[in-house]
Amino acid sequence: MRWPEASFGDYFLRFLQGVENTAAHSFNISKAYNYLFYRHMVFRELKKSDLQTGDRVLHIGSGALPLTGIILAQQGIFVRGVDYSERAIRAARQLVKKYELQEMIEFQHQEARNMLKKAATRKINAANYLDSWDGVWISLHVFSKKEIIQKLCQLLAPGTKIIYRNPRGWLERFYVPVAANELGCVRSKKVSHNLSKESIIFSV
Repeated sequence: MRWPEASFGDYFLRFLQGVENTAAHSFNISKAYNYLFYRHMVFRELKKSDLQTGDRVLHIGSGALPLTGIILAQQGIFVRGVDYSERAIRAARQLVKKYELQEMIEFQHQEARNMLKKAATRKINAANYLDSWDGVWISLHVFSKKEIIQKLCQLLAPGTKIIYRNPRGWLERFYVPVAANELGCVRSKKVSHNLSKESIIFSV
């Protein structure tokens, strides 16, 4: 039997996923990963977004290693993480317990496009997902990012902040960037990060 060939990009993404899954099961490794790759990025995003203690954030693509949510929760922001992987949600819940942030972060096993489709047709209580959020974070690895952002713009309350991560340079080989002008965003903020990432921030 001949196995299908995998591209370099497939191997890279599998490696990255493996590293994050390992970090998710170790409190000390997650703290080191946080300091090296997430802490400064999230603080810069938070400053540009003008979100405050007591605000509520929906994080799409929170993953097994929900460091964005952990950092936000440590700043007094309530977070709901949404991810399509049930395994990732289980790992994330265990890690949040180690950080003792269960009161500030909750998770839901949900595919983002299905969630938004149901919200649009009112098959779910949209207020639980959209009307009550002050900000929505969208992770770098989220697929169909442009489609998801466009749907969010239709459903979110006016003034809600959207923060999404884009690849730059070599990372564009693995992830598809979404330019702000593709979304019709006249007033957006861009924050560049190390390791070929950037964040786009705008208000609905």
